[in-house]
Amino acid sequence: MVFEAIHLSGAPRIRGRQQAAFAPTTVASVRVAVDNRLSGAKELLEQAEIQTYLEKQWEFLLQNAPTHVAEVEGIAEGYGISAQDLSTYLHLGILDRGPAPEDGCSTYVAAESDFGPFVAKNRDYGGDHRDLQRVFFHTDPSIMGKKCLFVGSLGSPGAFSSGMNSSGLALVDTRIDYREPGVGWLRYFLMTEILWRADTVDEALEFIGSVPHAGGGSLALVDPSGAIASVELGHPGAVAKTSQAESLIHTNHYVFPPFSEEHKGTLRPAREINSRARLDVLRMAAERHTNRTTLQEMVDLFSSHNPGEGSICRHVENGDSGTISSVIFCCEERKLVYYDGNPCVTTPKWISL
Repeated sequence: MVFEAIHLSGAPRIRGRQQAAFAPTTVASVRVAVDNRLSGAKELLEQAEIQTYLEKQWEFLLQNAPTHVAEVEGIAEGYGISAQDLSTYLHLGILDRGPAPEDGCSTYVAAESDFGPFVAKNRDYGGDHRDLQRVFFHTDPSIMGKKCLFVGSLGSPGAFSSGMNSSGLALVDTRIDYREPGVGWLRYFLMTEILWRADTVDEALEFIGSVPHAGGGSLALVDPSGAIASVELGHPGAVAKTSQAESLIHTNHYVFPPFSEEHKGTLRPAREINSRARLDVLRMAAERHTNRTTLQEMVDLFSSHNPGEGSICRHVENGDSGTISSVIFCCEERKLVYYDGNPCVTTPKWISL
C-alpha cells in the first residue's frame, strides 16, 4: 500500500505554518492537546525555578537553534498558540515528574539484515497524539539536495519521534527521565538538526559531542554503510555506544555508565519494571537474530504481546499510554515501513524518499 506523507516545503517558519493549513480539521484538537498538557502541569509551571529555566532555555534556542525556533513560531502562528507556550509544552517531557502514564517506546538498531541496515521503533504516547500523529515530508530550498521524512505529531516540530534523510541516515528516540535537566539542545530539536546537518552516523556523533544537551532520552542511529550508534543524553554531555556488528536496543531507562549508576531509583517502580521487562525481551530477540534477520521477524517482534510487563506492542487501557505507531527505517532503500496504530492489527504502509 502506498502512503502519502504531508508535504511541507519552504523556510522553517513557513513549514511550521503549513501544518495547520494541511490539516485544518485538527486545529482545535492540537489546541486542546497543548492546553491540557499545560493545565496538567500548572503547579509545576508556577515554580519560579522552572520559569527561570524555561526563559534560559528559550534564550539558548534563539542563539543556537534559530531555525528550530522559527519552525516553532510558525506552528504557533498556524494554530493560534503563543510560541513560548508551545516551547513549554515541548519541554514538559523532560520537566514533568507527575503521575503520567508509563512510557513504552522500544527501539532496535542493527547494522545487518536481509534488507540492510535498519532502525525500528514502537512509538507509545497518550490518547491525544493518536489522532495527531502524522508522517511529514520536509524540503527546504536553502538546504539544496536534502529531504527529510519525519514521524511526529501535528503541533510539534520536525523529528518529534523519528526520521530519515535522503542520505539514508535514520534515527529514533525514547524518553528517559533525567533528574536535573539543564540548558542545552532539547532532544526533538537535536534529532531534527542531525537529519538536516549530517549524512552519516559519524557526522551525527561529532555534532552530538560538540554541543550541550538538556538531558533525558536515548537516540538510535543508522546509515546505509551499516554504522550504528546508541546515544544516551544527559546534561551537558552524552554517552554513545557504536557498533558495526551487534544490535543495539533501548527502552526507557539508562543502560550506559555513568548515567545508569547516577539514575538508579529515578523511575517510579511501575515504569522501571515495565522498561526493564521490555529491554529483556528485545535482548533475547537480538541474541536469536543473525545478520539474516528478515523484515517479517522484526515486524513480529514489534507486534509481540509477551506475558507480564514485557509486551512490546502495548494497547491503551484506562487512558494510559499505548503504541500509536510502529516504524522500520530501511536505510539502503530509503524507505519507511509504517504502521499507523498497533502493528499487530494494522496494515503496513511503505513510504519512500
